Formats: sequence, C-alpha cells, structure tokens
Amino acid sequence: WTDGIGGMTSDQRRREARAKLQGLSVSLGLRRMFHVTNTKSKTCGYDDKVEAINELKKIVTTLQKRYRNESGEAETILRRQMLDPLNKIFKKPKDLIFDLLLRFLQRNQIVTGTCEERVILPKVMCLWMWNAACSSYEAMGHVSTACCQNLVKMILNEMDIDDGISFSADLTFVERYSISDLVSHLENDCGLWLSNGPIPCDDENIDHSIEKSSPSLDVCAMKNVFLLWKTALDRDLIKLNTDNEDATLFGGAAKAVTALTRVSIDPAFNLANENTNNCIDTLPSLLQSLLSSLINSTVRQITKLHSESDAKKWIENAADGMVQACSDLSAGEEGDADHDDDDGWLPLACAAERMIDFQYGDEEHCADVIALKLSFAMLALDRCLADDDTSDRENQLKQATTRLNELVIKDDINDTTKRMLQIAMQGLTHAEISLRYIDTNSDAIMRDHPLLLAAVMLSGECAFAGLHVSKQIEMCNLQLEADEKVALVELMSIIETTCNNIKKKCTSVIAYPHLRRVKEYLTRLGKTIGSMKGRADKRRKIRNQGSLDSWRRTSIPLPEDTQDDDDMFEFSQDSNCS
Repeated sequence: WTDGIGGMTSDQRRREARAKLQGLSVSLGLRRMFHVTNTKSKTCGYDDKVEAINELKKIVTTLQKRYRNESGEAETILRRQMLDPLNKIFKKPKDLIFDLLLRFLQRNQIVTGTCEERVILPKVMCLWMWNAACSSYEAMGHVSTACCQNLVKMILNEMDIDDGISFSADLTFVERYSISDLVSHLENDCGLWLSNGPIPCDDENIDHSIEKSSPSLDVCAMKNVFLLWKTALDRDLIKLNTDNEDATLFGGAAKAVTALTRVSIDPAFNLANENTNNCIDTLPSLLQSLLSSLINSTVRQITKLHSESDAKKWIENAADGMVQACSDLSAGEEGDADHDDDDGWLPLACAAERMIDFQYGDEEHCADVIALKLSFAMLALDRCLADDDTSDRENQLKQATTRLNELVIKDDINDTTKRMLQIAMQGLTHAEISLRYIDTNSDAIMRDHPLLLAAVMLSGECAFAGLHVSKQIEMCNLQLEADEKVALVELMSIIETTCNNIKKKCTSVIAYPHLRRVKEYLTRLGKTIGSMKGRADKRRKIRNQGSLDSWRRTSIPLPEDTQDDDDMFEFSQDSNCS
C-alpha cells in the first residue's frame, strides 16, 4: 500500500481494502441527524482544562483534610501515593501541569488500579475521571482517553467490589445513572435530532451559513462515552427506567435503542477522520457493541423483573420505534448518490444494515440482538412493500409462519436450539417470500429504483440474519432433525435462484446506478448463500433443486442414502451463482 499505514496486519489490510471499495457509495442512505444545539445537560464533562484542574484541586484539598489525621495503612498509602504527587504537580508551571497530569494518570498505581495493597479509590476521584473521560478532546486532550481506559478496566475487572483484601474503587455513582441519561447526553450535549422526520430547515438552532454541513462531531469524546456505557451495561450497572405505568414496555431503553439507530445514519458520524486515531475500533463498530450491550442488558433485566414474554414484547416495541424513527426522512442532498430518494426508503434500509453487521466476520451475536435486528428488518420490509394491496404476500407470510411454528415446536429439543432454529427459519422465509414478490412484481417495483434497492437490502438483511444463526447452529454442533435441515437448504436454494432471476432483470446498470447496486448486492447475497450450501461434500450425488411448497404441505422424508451423515447441510448441492 503506497498510501496506507505501514506495518498493517492482514486483517487491517482487508479492512482497508473494504473501506476503499465502499468509499464511493458510503454516503448512500445517510441523513444528517445531528444539529447545532445551544442546550447543555451539564450531567458530565468539563468545558476546558482550567475547569477540570480547578475541580481536581478542590477534590485533592478535601481528601487531604479528610485523611490528614488518619493513621490507617490504607489512608497513609492513599495520601503518600496519590494526594502528595498531585499536589506536587499543581505547584509546577501552568504549561506543564496537564502533561504531568497525563503521565500521572497513566502510571500511578492507585489511579490505574494496579495497587496491590487494600486501598479504596474515593468516589469523588472516580467521578472526576468519569467527567474527564466524557469531555471533549479539545478540552481535555489525551487525559480523557487515559481516564476512560482506567475506568473501563476497573468496571470490567469488577474492582468496584470491596473484598476487604485488595484494591477497589468506589464506583457507586455509576449505579445512579439511568438509560435516560445516555439519551439526554446524545440529545442535549451532542445535538441528536430525536423528533419524527428530518431536521426542519427552519430549525432555529441550525446555523444556516453552514446549512448543508453537519456540526463538528467530537469522535474521541463519543468513543469514550460509548466505551464507558457499554462496559457498565455489560454488568447491568445501568438501571432501566420503570417509572411509566406499563413497566413492561421500558420506554427509556426503547428510546435509547432508537436514538443509537439514528446516530448510525449520520454522515458526520460515519465519515469522521478521527475514527481510528485513539482506539483500534472505529466509532460505528463501538456503536454496534454498545447497542448489543444495551439490548442484552435490557432483556436480562426485564426477564428478571417480569418474564421472557415481556422481554419479547419489548423487542417488538423497540423494533417498531426504530422503524418509525428512520422512516419519512428527506431525500439525499443534491449531488449525493440517493438525491432521488424522495420517499426516504434508503435511510430505513441503511439503518437496518448498519445496526449489526452480519455480512463480514464470524463474530457471534446473542439471540436477543439478532431477534431485534430481524424484527426491525422485517417491519421495515413490510413498510416498503405495503403499498400493493393486491399482493398475497401477507397471506403467504402468515401461512409460512404457521407451518414454521409447527416444524419447530413439534420436536422435543432444548429451548436454545429451538429459538435459534426459529430465528433462522423466520429470517430465511421472510427473505424468500419478499424476494419472490419483488421478482413477480418487478415491472411495478423497478419504476422506483430507491424503493427497489431498499427492499432488496432489507430482504438481504433478513437472509443474512438467518444465515448467521444457521452458522452458529453448525458451529455449536446443535442437533437438528432431517426435515429441519432440508427446510434450511430449500430456503437457501430458492433465495439463490430468485437472486439470479432479479439480477437478470436489472438492465442498463450504467445508466441507472441504483440497479447496479441492486445487482451487486444480490451477487454478494447469492455467493454468501452458495458458500453455506457448498459445505457439502462435492463427491455427493447432486440432488435436484426442490420447492419449498413441498415441505410447507408435508415434511420432506429423509433420503435413504444420507441417513448416517451428521453434517448440517448434508443434502445441499454446490452453488451455481452467476
């Protein structure tokens, strides 16, 4: 790479290549979701270095007065190893204080949590580090990053629990935060637009001199915020709001999921140059991790407080809110690739695609996260294809769902396998019926190219979710019945064939870029499905392409020549994707 970073690993080079290949279409479906705001929540963060240093001086002075006459071993260690070095730093010239403070935060054993003696890091000091980590890079520089790293390590290693023997940190203030505080930070401090529809042109908070540009996004501060909240949510330290009348809805958590979904489709968020400067992960990947932690923590807490059925209701409610938040957005700005998307279909598809990435990598995702993304994609797809009242697509989906439940529930299998199989079947079935509908009604749908692209992308996301779960079933060596295996392969076969049929109808791809994108997406989807089917032994006898109608009427019997094979996709044939 002549223009790349030297010493990159093979994985980093693949990511670099992927980024370059997607560079021309990266703005597709993105809409400005952040606006200039004059309101500040002041829940955390410092405006400048002077404010942060003055606050730290007050904390040190207060702690010195508290521990001055204390003769305990822990108090003595705290006074000698933390308070005295900080006082020496404050006596240095002003232009050196911040650099020395950074070195102190990176090397001091108490602040970094590496102290071997039994010492409790005071709450006021932990709170100062939290506020510094959430401050802007312009105000705090690398001090914010050092504070974030120390706090993440303490929360992750459960150093807030005092075992009476080793080091601990007083992080009780974290438990006082609720999920609404994260939404308030995004809305008031960062300027995230949470009202329905696009940001109005007459918004008084918008600087019309820079009307077409998004406000400057502090990527470093947002990364720290995402890391801190993700780590706290992984341990369920952040409590859900249950003040509403119907506590099972947990509106605060659903609103947070909706807010993070809107964050993902802002161009400034995705195209920021600082995405990889202070952390290995990019801001979009951190957002996906935070979203997964939020969903998992919410489901765990709802299940503990109520029941699993209430958790499923929350997933459906959150998915519906995500669809509402990403619908009816304006077309792209003049010169963008989607400036002709007057009905705002592509932001909806883009939000579903960017929520959790199933297309690349083998990272496992919790079933609750996959279920929420699948519900989001299915509801969004229903919204895209809901205009045609003459279609029997809804009836086909209902009939397929009924037979799917019979297929999944009739066998005496454990709950984990049953749920994963149900999610896989649901995603593949929804994708298969929707793609066949697009193929059958291609003359009408292809008149609206943005709608066609959005419908294909959403169908593909349903299929990718089903394929991802199918891969997890295979990797976990979960046992499936013969008709269940055959049903998965039949669904993949029909989707692959339908992708090829739609691709043949996408002509004039040079004149119509959206048709080219549809064809490229279907090619990627078809090859991914083909790779899953191609796991079967090539020496096996090739069986004919079947029809899903057969197993919908009655279950398909087990072929006699394949009864002893335990491979999940034993009846598949090699891909023939053109």
